[in-house]
Amino acid sequence: HPGDGEWVNSGDVEISWEGRDDGSAVRWYDVRVDRGTWVRVGRNTTFNVSLSEGAHVVSVRGEDCSGNTALDTITFGVDTTAPTVNITSPEDGYVDTTRVTLRWEGEDLGGIDHYEVKVDDGAWEEVGNATEKVLTGLAEGWHTAYVRVYDKAGNYGEANVTFGIDSHMPHVRVVFPLNGTYLNTTNVTLLWEAWDNETGIRDCLIKLDGGIWINTRGQTVWNLTDLTEGFHYVWIRAMDYRGFSETVNVSFYVDRTPPEVVSISPSGDNVSLSAPLVVVFSEAVDPTTLNFSITPTPPGLNLTWSDNGTVLTITHDGLEEGTNYTFRVIYYRDLAGNVGGGAVSAFRSAEAAAEERGVVRGRVVDENGTPIGGARVEADSGEWTVTDENGTFTLELTPGHHTINIIVNGSVVKTVEVDVEAGGEEDMGEVEVSTEGGGGGGGAGGEGGEKKEKFPWIYLLLAIVILAALVLIVSQMAKRAEGEYEE
Repeated sequence: HPGDGEWVNSGDVEISWEGRDDGSAVRWYDVRVDRGTWVRVGRNTTFNVSLSEGAHVVSVRGEDCSGNTALDTITFGVDTTAPTVNITSPEDGYVDTTRVTLRWEGEDLGGIDHYEVKVDDGAWEEVGNATEKVLTGLAEGWHTAYVRVYDKAGNYGEANVTFGIDSHMPHVRVVFPLNGTYLNTTNVTLLWEAWDNETGIRDCLIKLDGGIWINTRGQTVWNLTDLTEGFHYVWIRAMDYRGFSETVNVSFYVDRTPPEVVSISPSGDNVSLSAPLVVVFSEAVDPTTLNFSITPTPPGLNLTWSDNGTVLTITHDGLEEGTNYTFRVIYYRDLAGNVGGGAVSAFRSAEAAAEERGVVRGRVVDENGTPIGGARVEADSGEWTVTDENGTFTLELTPGHHTINIIVNGSVVKTVEVDVEAGGEEDMGEVEVSTEGGGGGGGAGGEGGEKKEKFPWIYLLLAIVILAALVLIVSQMAKRAEGEYEE
């Protein structure tokens, strides 16, 4: 004792155990509580300890005369606090039925073991862990129902409720306005029904918001005037000739302000082909009153309301590329029936997206590996570029198979094939071309090119030297003639 997993309802606990040895007999026992020290108790098989509430661990170790040991450990809980129970239904007062559902809630540190219920002076009835019981066969008049809750340590708590049964109590039902109604008038006619199947209705009383009760002298119609905008609450009470009564209440909203369109989208140019159309209203709108137009109309329109009916989102199966659209909100009403003002948005959908291209790179060289600058690199799709001084080139081409021509001095000196992938890069490496027979001009750097350029420059240099000599001779002759004249 206690058993493993058991709860006890006292902090003063006697721990008891059994031990035996079939050989040399038990020499002594040691006891340890929680993480405390071992206490030797000789051959005693009980140990008293004072513990706080909560879970505890006890270990008992036995040793025989031969030095052999055995150990057993249990966990148990101490719970000295009674559980609590709260009856949630019925409330104190009258009910109009002989079939009453009794409901309750229980709570305890170590957990609930079971509940018991009784009515008036009847016997206690165990109901397990159920938290409600239907009471039947009750006579008219006053009754007291009791609920007990037991925890696993044996503690219990109790609650009770007193209620009266009157199957002929008065009843009241509001006809107008219904609960949650929105109205666009400050003058409201309140309508209700009241009845009692036995004595009849003596009085009806109403109360508006935080005001006082007003006796309508049996009338079931009352005019509420000069109401402010916003929520209002009305209580109506019907009383019979025995003094029994029933009270109901409704709330309604007075709204005289027309709704507005706070924002409408999209607008402008380059609108995504999948962009939804969104309208934000200043207050909740009655969806059944909405009238709008989209010109031209996209296929697959779908309307969704959110944020308590203030946001309208219209999705579709896609806008036409590069098309002008006009989105109009033509007519709508709020929940009170006020008519809102229209709104319009004009926008243009995006053009067709350009096809993603691939990149082709390479380097044009001659037979000796010398780069050829100024060579024209032209694709069959019309794109072209010129190699730089290092012979390199870059082309952006549409996906697919392409033929590329290398042109030097106006002649095609090489034709290559290449496959291009969208978004990919194709490096052709060094593209070797032949410059024999006139190739290599325009910065080609081939030997044939250098020979064709060298001879014209020699003739030009020789002409310049001869011209300079002639100028010098003429100048000397002129000076000599001038000297002879002076003499």
